[in-house]
Parts: sequence; structure tokens; C-alpha cells
Amino acid sequence: METLETAINNQRSVRERVALINAARFHSHSLDSISKENQLLDLWAIFESILDISNKHTSDRIVQVCMYLVPILKRRYIYSLFSQFSIDFKNYNDEKYREIIGESTDEAEIIQKLCEFVVLNEHKTDRDSFLTECGDFPLFRERIEYYNKVFSTPYDVYQFVEKHAERVKWQIMRIYRNRNLIIHNGDSMPYLALLVENLHSYVDDFLSYVIQGLSAGHDINSLCQELFAKECDWVADFSNRKAVMTDDVVIKMLSI
Repeated sequence: METLETAINNQRSVRERVALINAARFHSHSLDSISKENQLLDLWAIFESILDISNKHTSDRIVQVCMYLVPILKRRYIYSLFSQFSIDFKNYNDEKYREIIGESTDEAEIIQKLCEFVVLNEHKTDRDSFLTECGDFPLFRERIEYYNKVFSTPYDVYQFVEKHAERVKWQIMRIYRNRNLIIHNGDSMPYLALLVENLHSYVDDFLSYVIQGLSAGHDINSLCQELFAKECDWVADFSNRKAVMTDDVVIKMLSI
């Protein structure tokens, strides 16, 4: 709430202040409503309010929303995977977990060290030795082997994240299709509850990104420009087929 207050106070534009306040209201309405249809409409309205989506733009509403939302939602995908992996690793073998993380107590640093253990070639001997001890936990072993394979090079990381981004984009389009069905026909698809659950998660990530950015001194326009700049950096850093995985690349891939 303190960060949100800072974000609102930093905005010189009345429109952007009102947009943030309206976003909080829409979010509150969605939590109070027992109707999945109303929840979806309220949550979707948050995107259109903050991003100032309207018919005056030359592109479709869904294109405008995806253009901003997908890069935000894919930013921390790998981090979230290794965050859960960290919890599972600690539960499986606390002794090995402590050996890998050393004296680290910071969450980001712990996740980085575990990620390095899984993907970097310099840990291959230790990793292979550990995998032989995981015979009674084949799913855990397979996950390590899978992550080692799909994150073996920066280009592999690029492909992995972009596939996820494409799936997210299609889910956003399904949500938008249901939004239109509700508005124009008073109808919805039978899987609406799942869409609302996904949408709620997307909205929380979106609001977190926006509030953090606005509290740091950005306005919506500069925040979007920075987002595009980060997207260009991501493509430049990870789309190179000849690049190799290093400590620095691990840090970048956990912070995209």
C-alpha cells in the first residue's frame, strides 16, 4: 500500500492517478463479486484503464493489451520455475541444498545458485553424482535433467520463454473472447472459471510491475517505453545461436 501511495503521488497526470485508483476499485469489485462473468469484466477493465486502451487507437484492443501484457508476464517465468524448484529441492535433500547455497540467505541469490548447479557445465560432475542418488525420486531427477536440457544455451532459453509467451498470448485472447461474449451476448464458455483464475494471476503480475515502475518515478508512457527497451535487450542477449551459458547469462535469464 505504501508503494501504491508513492506511485499515485508521483504522477503529475490526473488521468494516470485516476487510472490507478480505478484499478484498485475494479480489483476490489472482482473479489467481492460471486459472478465469474463480473469478475472477468472487472479484472479485464484494469488493463484498459491503466493502458488507456480505446477505439481511437489504430490497432485492435486485444493487440494493444497483448503488446504490453505478454512481455510483462514472461519476465519472471524462469525465476518462478526455479523458485518452486528451490522449495522442492530443500524438501528432498536439505543437506545437498545447504551445500549448494552455502551461506546465502537472500532468495534471489539462493535461486541463482541452484539454477547454476542445474544448467552450468562446470557443475556437471557434481550434478551427475547427485542424479545417481535420486533413483527413488524419478520425477525430481527428470525435472533436473529437463531443465538442464531446455536451458543448456541462451538460445534454448529464448525458445523456451517465447513458447511460454505464445501460450500466454493465446490464453489472453481466450479471455478477451469471453469478455466479448459476456458483453454482447450475455454468454460465456464452460471453462470460464479457469480463465478468471488465470486472469487474476495476470492482473496481479501486471499491477505489481506497474506500481513498482510508477513508484520509481516513471509515468505510464515511459514505463511502456522501458518495457519495449527491455524486450529488445532480451532478444539481443538470448537469440544468438552461438552464445554459451555463463554465470552472467543465468543472472539475466532469472531477471527477464
